[in-house]
Amino acid sequence: DKAASAAGLEPGDVIVAVDRTPVKSARQANQAIAEAGKSGRKSVLLLVDRGDAQIFVAVPFAAG
Repeated sequence: DKAASAAGLEPGDVIVAVDRTPVKSARQANQAIAEAGKSGRKSVLLLVDRGDAQIFVAVPFAAG
């Protein structure tokens, strides 16, 4: 989505943790991101595998 792309996520990135909690599947990642959004937070911190590196990406939730 636009927020993820604007935050720096790229095609091929693999989310391995959401707010420092490891996830093993896209389903787990989606559930963890949804829970963070329901908590009223403004963003979620993702740890992603990108090629040979792991990087942190903060993705803001859409306002409204």
